[in-house]
Amino acid sequence: MEIPSTILIREENSEDQTAVFQLLNLAFNQAEEAFLVDRLRNSAAFIPSLSLVAVFENKIVGHLLFTKIKIISDGQQATAALALAPLSVLPEFQKQGIGKQLVEEGLQKATELGYNAVIVLGHEHYYPRFGFLPADQWHIEPPFNVPPQNFMALELVPDVLQRVSGMVEYAPEFNILSPKVTNGVIVETERFILKPLTYDQLVKYVQCDNSLETELNLNKSSRIVSTDLKEAFEQTIFPNVTDKTKNYLYLTIWTAISKTDNKMVGDICMYGEPNAAGGVEIGYGTYDEFRNKGFMTEIVSGMIKWVAIQPIVKSIIASTDKTNTASFKVLEKNGFIKTGETATLFNWKLTIDNGTNI
Repeated sequence: MEIPSTILIREENSEDQTAVFQLLNLAFNQAEEAFLVDRLRNSAAFIPSLSLVAVFENKIVGHLLFTKIKIISDGQQATAALALAPLSVLPEFQKQGIGKQLVEEGLQKATELGYNAVIVLGHEHYYPRFGFLPADQWHIEPPFNVPPQNFMALELVPDVLQRVSGMVEYAPEFNILSPKVTNGVIVETERFILKPLTYDQLVKYVQCDNSLETELNLNKSSRIVSTDLKEAFEQTIFPNVTDKTKNYLYLTIWTAISKTDNKMVGDICMYGEPNAAGGVEIGYGTYDEFRNKGFMTEIVSGMIKWVAIQPIVKSIIASTDKTNTASFKVLEKNGFIKTGETATLFNWKLTIDNGTNI
């Protein structure tokens, strides 16, 4: 595809956020970076004027984000800087110079705003074209193990790093829980990790003896498993999850883990793979000690984001007891529409826009 040189680079606005989320998912072929950007938007490290989008014919085709970081010396002196992460371009628009335009515009804006230096973790042959050099030449270190040629710094003001050394401290929103939690498929929201449990983890879940929490390096919880739920596991969940012809992500329990408490606070699940019309049904519940805190509204929102990037899913349905006001308020806050009712239940539906019109 031939792209004209007049790509529009502008600041991201609130109406762009869904398109940027989908862009990041497509560019990285996973959702982790998309959820990272969502978290950073709500953080103290976020700089609205340094969240940039590239627009081609009214379509967002690229995105770049700078956030505030610190370089902490051995003497605990902090030097302010920026992190460049992430940079993304839709796959069909890559290798057309759009990323280059985003980086150049972003660096110019950062300079105009008075920032002195930028740190990036990236390709050693791409970022040096903008002036980035290995950060270890200033004795600046990453807080994780990476090849030194991939961890780079750029002085926006000449010689500003000559007297700077130490370890980079990223915004807390970059931090992740134990790898035992974050390995594999996960969904992140501002406060929670949603983790789909494997068969072996489901067995420990049902035992309800904190063996699952121990495996995941989580704090102990006070959750219980009712007799009815144990029967559901034996009759439906276990057989479905072990069926290799089915996608277990639609059949297992996704446990919700609080990032601040490092504790399981509730669960959400789907009752099977999408039906012929592309619909999936969800169910959810918060453990007793965490109810009435607004947790489930955010947890359902996170699951919606995961569902929205599954191309075969067209809608989410749910049923709530008519007397369970808290449960249907969760759905209403997430945009569900009531589609009908029985003597005891309200039926709900959310149409999913998982399309490709980014």
